[in-house]
Amino acid sequence: MNNEQSIPCPTCQNKIPFDPIALLQGAQFVCSNYQGVVGLATDSRPIVEETMGKFDEMRKNAGQVKKVDE
Repeated sequence: MNNEQSIPCPTCQNKIPFDPIALLQGAQFVCSNYQGVVGLATDSRPIVEETMGKFDEMRKNAGQVKKVDE
């Protein structure tokens, strides 16, 4: 699991690490402190998947941008 990705527990605000791919596939992640569960509603999956794709594309393009000296 990618521990760099986390979301706060809705109850205690403890960081819950999650894997974005597993989240899109319907996995739920449990808070180790409070046992609160975080998941993605079925209706939200296409929106989140599209947004993640756009973000990945922006990240790729950002690596290709050349800085211009001022």
